Amino acid sequence: MNKTEYNQRAELVLTIIDVAIDCFSNHSSGVFGANDIKQLVKTYIMYRNKIINPGPRPQNIRTLNQIQFEVLVYFQEASGHVVKTFWDEIDRKQLAVKRVNSFEKILKRGKIKNHNEYDIIIDSYNSYIETNMLSDNEREKINGLISNFENRKVN
Repeated sequence: MNKTEYNQRAELVLTIIDVAIDCFSNHSSGVFGANDIKQLVKTYIMYRNKIINPGPRPQNIRTLNQIQFEVLVYFQEASGHVVKTFWDEIDRKQLAVKRVNSFEKILKRGKIKNHNEYDIIIDSYNSYIETNMLSDNEREKINGLISNFENRKVN
């Protein structure tokens, strides 16, 4: 990775963060309370600052990928007006980011690869159950995936 690639990737992640902040600030009335919006914006500004002022941490693509993953978690997993506005703006700006249904991707693959995927499954599980989006077989499969991952991490 050269400095130009890093800078381009950093600009992309900063733009994604700016879109997210705008969506939370201007399009989330009725979805979040004022304190929730303030906390979300504060969190996204913290991510922004990690990129602009990385301090002693190494500047590398891996760090940017992790920040991008964390910034996109809500927008990948949630739904509603704020999420739709976010993805519409991402498309309008023609940013190289795609919405991925990680939950279904992990279920189809049949294995939880890492802690990020584990978090996605755990965070999304209840909403899939509440909306009856999972069959009994899928529920059993997910429970098995969770159990296998937890057992691998313990051993």
